[in-house]
Amino acid sequence: MRFYINNQVPKQLQIPYDKPLEEGRFQNARQILDSLEIKDNKLIQQTLSENGLVDALFKFNYDLKADKNPAGLLLKVLGLR
Repeated sequence: MRFYINNQVPKQLQIPYDKPLEEGRFQNARQILDSLEIKDNKLIQQTLSENGLVDALFKFNYDLKADKNPAGLLLKVLGLR
């Protein structure tokens, strides 16, 4: 009887210590936008150019991951729940 074990790759994002904090923040924001499949360059630039929008993006992403219910989050964001 043989057992084969495959090495697992960690899914944690690497923290770029050699880059300034703001650059790493914008890189993470861009990855979030890519994961949400937002491809319009105008929207991406507008979101990344304003700190308030970047903060709102991080809050939305946290709420999306914590709530585990995208429909419920949408209703909450729209003020319907």
